[in-house]
Amino acid sequence: MTHTQQTALTTSIFIVATVATLLFATGITTVHAAPSSDATKTNARKSMSTTTLTCMQGLVDTREDAIIAAFTKFSTDTTSALTARKNGLHSAWGLSAGNVSASSPYKSTWTTWKTASKKAHTDLKNARKAAWETFRSSAKNSCDVTLPEKEKLEKDKTGSTAL
Repeated sequence: MTHTQQTALTTSIFIVATVATLLFATGITTVHAAPSSDATKTNARKSMSTTTLTCMQGLVDTREDAIIAAFTKFSTDTTSALTARKNGLHSAWGLSAGNVSASSPYKSTWTTWKTASKKAHTDLKNARKAAWETFRSSAKNSCDVTLPEKEKLEKDKTGSTAL
């Protein structure tokens, strides 16, 4: 290795070490290069026709309206179930202590609540999933668009569908 090559290598190592030190000092421990496919997706969206973009806007509106309606129904169903639970527990606690059947209304109130709560959650999850499935298939069939990853239905750690 010549003296010039050795100096260039030493300088390069010094620059990399300095940048790494600065990044670490500012709390940045990992640096990722942007995937090249992001640029392609952005350019693909820019090259879509006005008709396609308008089609997708309509589908987004429909999907979001369906999710809003599902959440409103969930809220109404949960509020009704909570009100029934409140009233049932209030009545159960009002029964006399010597009444043998006093625990029956208490237990049935909690069973009814559990059933209604599960149903409300299941209905919400199914409605969200249906809205996203309709969106995805309509985007492909009506607008001729394959959705990017950012526009796909997400799931949490338990596998539950996200809003």
